[in-house]
Amino acid sequence: MKFVSKDLKTDKENIYINTSASIDGALVKIGNLYYRVISGDNGENYLLEKIELNNPKIEIVEVKK
Repeated sequence: MKFVSKDLKTDKENIYINTSASIDGALVKIGNLYYRVISGDNGENYLLEKIELNNPKIEIVEVKK
């Protein structure tokens, strides 16, 4: 997520992701917006596809690493 925070000029603390395993297909919350991550072949290239959630019931759990 360091690339996303750098590219979007936001702190990593403002980015929430639904997985710690695979990045491809992950859902990301930045502010009030949600995105699906489509990763490239080298790990540095990615596409954020903006999505809208229907009836979202989101529980944010912060994990320190």
